[in-house]
Amino acid sequence: MMILPEFVLFNLIKAAFSSLKTEYTTATDKTTTLLYYMFHGNTFEKFDYYEQAVDLFTRAKSHPRCVETRLFFDASRAEMPTVHLSLPGENSGEDGIGMDEGYEAPVYDDTNQTFRPVYTRLFNASYNLIITSDNTFEVLVIYHALRAMLISMMDYISMNGLINVRLGGQDLQINSELVPVGIFFRAITVELKYEVSVPKLDLSNYYNDMSLNGLIVDELGVLSKAWILDSSLWGDAGIWKDQKTWKDSL
Repeated sequence: MMILPEFVLFNLIKAAFSSLKTEYTTATDKTTTLLYYMFHGNTFEKFDYYEQAVDLFTRAKSHPRCVETRLFFDASRAEMPTVHLSLPGENSGEDGIGMDEGYEAPVYDDTNQTFRPVYTRLFNASYNLIITSDNTFEVLVIYHALRAMLISMMDYISMNGLINVRLGGQDLQINSELVPVGIFFRAITVELKYEVSVPKLDLSNYYNDMSLNGLIVDELGVLSKAWILDSSLWGDAGIWKDQKTWKDSL
């Protein structure tokens, strides 16, 4: 199965928000939750980040300002707390010699006696997780919570084929013609590498028989024996069945 980084990140973000909500709502001791660990004690004037985080991430699906995720930038959701996934750029990575044939096992079709070698390429990609809302504090809470959750899920990210992940962040200026005035933006940048392995377009046939003919000479170049190698003498997995099939010809 080919890796699709957008869907991997999209599903991980949704899983992160779902985990935060489930953990907090089911915990009898709220001080053991990730939300408490991340935000408790963080205040700005009269604003309490912990209280805002609890309210934000435990909202029901039916809540008009429930946090949602989009695969691309969705201007219709810009004023709501939303994470938009975008791809600013992608380029070729550090590839092996040739097309990395043999890095992945060939794809076999025993019925038709054909196979396809698999070619592999490495890509460097940079994604932006754009956080939008008409509430600056919602943007800040989502930014810090999502970045923390991505760090906590690095093992899962790598297991899904996204490697050497590096996180960053930046404020963004979006074209005012695309979104209303008064919308706040901040992005988490996710730089990563991933491999794309694809079977070769052309089919190749199995080799069912092999016959080799040749002459054996000693170290002085003197002809000693003639030999014939018949594929029927080979056992399973290419193991030579009978070492006594050499035939004297002199």
